[in-house]
Amino acid sequence: MGKRYVMINELKPEHVQDYIDMHMNCPSSELYKGQLDALKEAGAEECIVYMWKNYSILIVKTDDIDAYMKKLGETHANQIWEEKATPWFANATKFDGSCEMEFLQKVFDMKQMAEGDFNPY
Repeated sequence: MGKRYVMINELKPEHVQDYIDMHMNCPSSELYKGQLDALKEAGAEECIVYMWKNYSILIVKTDDIDAYMKKLGETHANQIWEEKATPWFANATKFDGSCEMEFLQKVFDMKQMAEGDFNPY
């Protein structure tokens, strides 16, 4: 059972729709559909993206986030994805294991706390 990691990344306002379209059309895009397999092969059990204003909220469930990011970064599909999407971020963000990632701190989990088994992931 993997751990859930959550991060928030700011997008440049002029690229919010580009970012949304890229994700929404990923399964049918010849250029980007390989990203789905790359995410799974890198070790993601889940990968969910929410948007709030010009902020991307990313949830990844995996056993080892560092190994996942490194393996994802080695895939050709992710290199294509990164080349297109990286300039859209307001902060220097790369999803390839080359930089330190900052994740949100989990402080509450109803199910875990009810069972007396809270963990930070």
